[in-house]
Amino acid sequence: PWEVLERRLEEDNGGRPLYENSRQARSLYDERMPHYKCATLTIALTGDEEPTEIAGSIAASVQEALCAT
Repeated sequence: PWEVLERRLEEDNGGRPLYENSRQARSLYDERMPHYKCATLTIALTGDEEPTEIAGSIAASVQEALCAT
């Protein structure tokens, strides 16, 4: 959800080269969302996960998809 992403961006804005401010980030998020929705591989998130948990879920899903082909 946008609210979770916004909080994380504000906490780590030094590590995000495209991050200028919340308004600019929301604009970029909205611009990219149609492309994200076209993805064939998706990960269901609640917003409570830590970034390392999300990365692990992504890696497992990619591995599973590769093994299925």
